[in-house]
Amino acid sequence: MKKALTGPDIGQLVRGWQSLIGSRVDQFGRPDINKIVLKLRSRDKGTVRLLIDLSGWAYLTKDSISTESNQGVFVQKVRKLIKKSRIESIEQINGDRILSISFVRKEENVTLIFEMFHKGNIVLCSNGKILAVMRKQKFRHRSLESGLVYQSPPSIDPFSVEYDIFKDKLVNSQRALGSALTIDCNVGGDISTLICKNLNLERNEQVYDVSTQEVYDELKKILAQTIEPTIFLDEEGNNFTVSPFDLGMEESESFQSLDEAVEKYISSIVVVKNC
Repeated sequence: MKKALTGPDIGQLVRGWQSLIGSRVDQFGRPDINKIVLKLRSRDKGTVRLLIDLSGWAYLTKDSISTESNQGVFVQKVRKLIKKSRIESIEQINGDRILSISFVRKEENVTLIFEMFHKGNIVLCSNGKILAVMRKQKFRHRSLESGLVYQSPPSIDPFSVEYDIFKDKLVNSQRALGSALTIDCNVGGDISTLICKNLNLERNEQVYDVSTQEVYDELKKILAQTIEPTIFLDEEGNNFTVSPFDLGMEESESFQSLDEAVEKYISSIVVVKNC
């Protein structure tokens, strides 16, 4: 069962969110410890809410979601800087599970960076410098705390990566093929499984036993062929994953937008968990 969006999923969502550029920010809230809601007023869509769950989910909805928050100083600082601003840009960083949303209000420009992995984090930046973080974190190659220049984790964008860079990432991985594709090459579990299936490879095969050119070509082929966003079923008929790519699995339901598909999928797995 899919537990979070992949980098390619987020890339597709971001493409759909470009229509939000210019939208006014009515409110910013943190109704739960890892959930963020941006209430927006869009010229094309009216009032909408962008929900970002830092555990790995995001979608745009017209449903009413509370933006009330009792989550402290960070939320207050963000509200002060972005309320009544307008969205200037929405981007994905390095094809990773990282969203970057920039806001402009008069002469003020700030950016919120949402890291949707590990514990999750939000970084408030101005001109690349960190003003505040939701959680102070220190990793092997970078730190997230006020006063530092923001650095994203090293990653590759599977949509735009050239073969030589992809090959270098893959062959230097210390993981088996499936995990190397999922993590080191940033393609996510859905697509890594599909690549192995289409090429008759096992996920636990060693990378040096496969043709990196064939793997790269298959990846590009999959990413080039999007479908209507679809919820796919497992062998027992339960909702198993959601994707804008043809995973070659039994389909449950298709949607006009990936946002709708993600929202429906999340609600279905929450119901299953609560049963």
